Amino acid sequence: MNKQMFLDTLDKALFKLSYSEKKNILNYYEELIEDYKENGCSEEEAVARLEEPKEIADRAVSESQPALEQSAPPTVLVKTLIILGSPLWVSILLAGAMFILSILIIIWCLPIVTVSFAFASVVGALIGIFGAVPVMITTFLYGIFQLGVGIFCVGLSYWTIRLAQKSIDYSKSASWRIIDSVSSAFRNGGCFSWIKINGSK
Repeated sequence: MNKQMFLDTLDKALFKLSYSEKKNILNYYEELIEDYKENGCSEEEAVARLEEPKEIADRAVSESQPALEQSAPPTVLVKTLIILGSPLWVSILLAGAMFILSILIIIWCLPIVTVSFAFASVVGALIGIFGAVPVMITTFLYGIFQLGVGIFCVGLSYWTIRLAQKSIDYSKSASWRIIDSVSSAFRNGGCFSWIKINGSK
């Protein structure tokens, strides 16, 4: 197993941890592999010296949430406070969800615009080229002009389609980063873990 395969496997095994915790662990083992390589090991030998990714992930998860795993259910007082405070935290959650949704909408505005522009360019190319023939019969100069516009739209459609593909890839990547960051905050109790831990005291 090479370094990239090891890090990819470890990344998948650390899905229970937050983004920052996962990043720190991946950076640590990447630096550790590089240290072994500087000491004369090949990449495969350096990876072989390490534990299996699953063992690393299991230990990291158990060390990051010992209090949450051993804590008792929240007390009646904590449950009551959660219920009474629900109008506040529910409204905050809704506001946060709307804020994140607005960011995602803004991110996807660029692909929508570029795809629309690419579609218009393709349609313009088809109309310009195939519609030029009947126009030439009646008015030759207008037909030539329309044919030129159609050829121009062919070149324009090529670049707008490439731009649309790039913008879609960027928006997908940015959206997944945002979703992963938000989901990591709520994974395994997330921001509510403090209430669970302190409620058991």
